Amino acid sequence: MNLEQLVGTTLCAHFDFRLVELIDAGGMGVLYRAIQEPFKRSVAVKVLRPELLKTEYKARFFQEAQIIAQLTDSNTVRIVDFGEAENLLFIVMEYIKGTSMDQFVAMHGPVLQGHVVHIARQVCGSLAEAHQLGIIHRDIKPANIIIAKEIDDPWHVKLLDFGLARDLRYRGFTTPGTIVGTPRWVSPEAIRGQPIDGRTDLYGVGLVMLHALTGRHPFSTRTARSTMNAHLKRDVPDIAQLNPDVSVSPALEQLVRSLLEKRPDDRPSSAEELLRALRDT
Repeated sequence: MNLEQLVGTTLCAHFDFRLVELIDAGGMGVLYRAIQEPFKRSVAVKVLRPELLKTEYKARFFQEAQIIAQLTDSNTVRIVDFGEAENLLFIVMEYIKGTSMDQFVAMHGPVLQGHVVHIARQVCGSLAEAHQLGIIHRDIKPANIIIAKEIDDPWHVKLLDFGLARDLRYRGFTTPGTIVGTPRWVSPEAIRGQPIDGRTDLYGVGLVMLHALTGRHPFSTRTARSTMNAHLKRDVPDIAQLNPDVSVSPALEQLVRSLLEKRPDDRPSSAEELLRALRDT
């Protein structure tokens, strides 16, 4: 079945969801904008590829829905429904009209310090709730942070994609030693296959902040292997080295550097601690 050609199809769970527009397609599944009947409102529908229904990815898909359903923070994407129909497994989430952080930086360049701090505070609020429940996102990166412009806050963000999340309260699906995450945004301890906690997400927050502030990734390498090696061994360049045209307060630069320490013990201990530090920046 070609999931990319489902526009016009209606999927049924507790409500009917008519797929009207393809948003994105990846190896695990396809994301559509749909209309929820009878409310006539837009929602996002994530459909798992049928060939993965008999693999561990089906359990991961169920877990993503269960995890999102537990989270209520205003900066976390909300789940609307979940179902299985016509041999298709799908999650229905709120539809967020906006721009991902990676797209915004690619179009506009570096983001002003005050906006970056505001964005980081919101991401930390989302992560603080998740971490208190024992949920580690494991894939914090600009593509998973959407600037959902609202009338009262043009820099309101939503954290998306808990498909790689780990619920520490239960036995996970990851084989010990397996690297989980995106090579450009993964933490050193995840690369080593070591046990992780909320501080691995904080490393991702540091990378997101540095990328937003400078418009550049700290490790520009050609391959995933060399990028991961840089996370393990290379020092993070100063902001002035990454982009001489950007000016950032010493306090904020030091905070970002603390998030990018190789050892988790050298980073802020929690999302709550980072949130307090950001409020003082």
